[in-house]
Amino acid sequence: MALTVNSNIQALNAYRNLNKTQAGLSASLEKLSSGLRINRAADDAAGLAISEGLKAQIGGINQASKNAQDGISLVQTADGALGQSQAILQRLRTLAVQSANGSQSTDSRTAINSEATALKAELTRISDTSSFNSVNLLDGTYKTGYDFQIGYKANGTSSTGNVIAVAIDSGAASVAAASAVAAQTAILASLTSTGTFADAATTTISGASATTFSAKINGVTVNFSVSGTFASTNNDIVGASVAAILTAQAASVNAVFTYSAASDTFTVTAGGASVGVSSNVTFLGAATVPAGGLTLNFGATVSNTGTASVNAASAVAAVAAGSFGAGGLGVASLDLSSQSTAVSAITAIDTAIKNVSNARASLGALQNRFQYTVDNLDTTAENLSAAQSRITDTDMASEMVNFTRAQILSQAGTSMLSQAKNLPSSILSLLQG
Repeated sequence: MALTVNSNIQALNAYRNLNKTQAGLSASLEKLSSGLRINRAADDAAGLAISEGLKAQIGGINQASKNAQDGISLVQTADGALGQSQAILQRLRTLAVQSANGSQSTDSRTAINSEATALKAELTRISDTSSFNSVNLLDGTYKTGYDFQIGYKANGTSSTGNVIAVAIDSGAASVAAASAVAAQTAILASLTSTGTFADAATTTISGASATTFSAKINGVTVNFSVSGTFASTNNDIVGASVAAILTAQAASVNAVFTYSAASDTFTVTAGGASVGVSSNVTFLGAATVPAGGLTLNFGATVSNTGTASVNAASAVAAVAAGSFGAGGLGVASLDLSSQSTAVSAITAIDTAIKNVSNARASLGALQNRFQYTVDNLDTTAENLSAAQSRITDTDMASEMVNFTRAQILSQAGTSMLSQAKNLPSSILSLLQG
């Protein structure tokens, strides 16, 4: 190798290698201090793109898991409130059975009815005030359902598996509020004219016999009085006849009365928005008529004409669709002050208990589904986090090996650079000789 003064190739080579070693040492220090293998895009461009995608997915899944846990909390809140409502309904049923017993006096039934009234008010209060994060749960707000985002993607529909719809519904239909006079006017004011019973039977009621029937509009106390005579003692024919005249006379409020011989029920369908009922009027057959019942009196003279008139109607309280209040559960008008109304109340309460039980069963199924969703999301997030870690995190043991190597090379390179820079000084000995 030639000895030169202007160019110290050995020193330049040592300097170049020392620079490479120092760069490697700096990179190792950065990875060891940050714990990350990728600190900038230049470290691993493809790995960075993959890791950022995984990071977004993991963040979305973690939040989705929290959303599902919120769903569990909401369902538990609703179920707890419905549990209390069901306990109230069970107590109401006990009171109804107690009042239906023949040993009760008027005073004791009055006391029983007072407790029932207080319990019905509490049912409505629970429905109106039970909430989660300031959103009411049992007053019909959740009837149509709210979506809980339990996936990390934007296409949030139940069909894509990214949302779970939560609906809390008692099955109650919406009822507009009306005063007693308005309810009577809107529903029954036109039922005062004379009509013809659609009766074609030939069996006659003879003598002074009279048949009394009882019926009650669901949720609204209304007194009918239909009197007249017709040529039949057959209850089914009587029912059809009464339905025909009531429908004819209720045309102005668009109410249609029908009678089912199979189930012995009257049904009134109200088409006007102000009409307070659109549900069943139960045909009870021969019975002692309670206050607020539908009384059908049939005289001894054979004819096919009769009249229908209204003598009372109670106020109609507004009921929100899907509400679990006393109105929504169909127990707002329960009256336990007499034996006959107490007997009728038992059936209505049983229906309410069934509706609440069905709602709680649905909530229980939702809670279980949410829990499985949380478990799945947490497992997915764990596995994705492991995948991201393998891409972005520093293998500390491996990197310490690299660091130690770079540190030794740095020390050696520094020493060799010191030696190399002195090599040209040997030329002086040649010049001196």
